[in-house]
Amino acid sequence: MGWQDPPAYPEFRLGYLPEAVAVDPTGRFVYVANRGSSDVSMFAVDATSRTLRLLQPERVKTGGEPQSIAVDPTGRFAYVANFSSEANSVGMYRIEMTSGQLIPQADAPAGQGPISVAIDPTSQFVYVANYYTNTLLLDSRVLCSRAVREG
Repeated sequence: MGWQDPPAYPEFRLGYLPEAVAVDPTGRFVYVANRGSSDVSMFAVDATSRTLRLLQPERVKTGGEPQSIAVDPTGRFAYVANFSSEANSVGMYRIEMTSGQLIPQADAPAGQGPISVAIDPTSQFVYVANYYTNTLLLDSRVLCSRAVREG
């Protein structure tokens, strides 16, 4: 079996300095956190061809220098770790279930240098690793509850 060139895949223009990728649990939407442009690129996945399509608008702004993005297991919310010293927050976005658009809901303080975010399998807890303090923050989705009430 000899070497074969990989098949050509389409490339998509992202924001500046992409850092992290997350896929919703249904596989219908893909999100890319772009640190340099402080935004998230949003894509839909075609169910038949499995190709990507940029959503319109293509990107949504974040709190600043997003390092990580995670989608909760229910597919209803996405969380972004905003690393910049001005932000030091986790942004919560509601996922519009039909289009996949991220709708900003709230930002919550998240220590110093939030660099990574994850959601537990029950969707009850958000975990945030902080770069400058070497700490792990646990949020029992108070942010989520507050944002839904206010939104």
